[in-house]
Amino acid sequence: MGTQLHGEEIGFLIDEKGQILGVTEKALESTKRSRIELLRSNIVDLVDKDFRGELRHDIKKAWGGIFRKSSLRILRKESDYQEFETKFMRVSPEHGKMLLVLMRESDEVEQSGNVD
Repeated sequence: MGTQLHGEEIGFLIDEKGQILGVTEKALESTKRSRIELLRSNIVDLVDKDFRGELRHDIKKAWGGIFRKSSLRILRKESDYQEFETKFMRVSPEHGKMLLVLMRESDEVEQSGNVD
């Protein structure tokens, strides 16, 4: 089973392709998904379609050692989304290289993706 991260930070451990290897409790709350659902998915699939290309690019750059700060929108199960400021950092635990993706809520805390 994947690694559990602790603390208030919304975080994901991912491999070079974006496969989720570990999550924080806050990531579970923010995405409204279970740990098993997240560990079986790719982080790119969790973001709004408009942000997917940029996220793939950010992962590639961070994997190569260029660290970025960017914004993205995480989709939730209820067809709404939440904006996050995101940072990427390479980590090298015993089992090989991974990226740590840390997220903080943007100033616009929560928005609905539904149009009335």
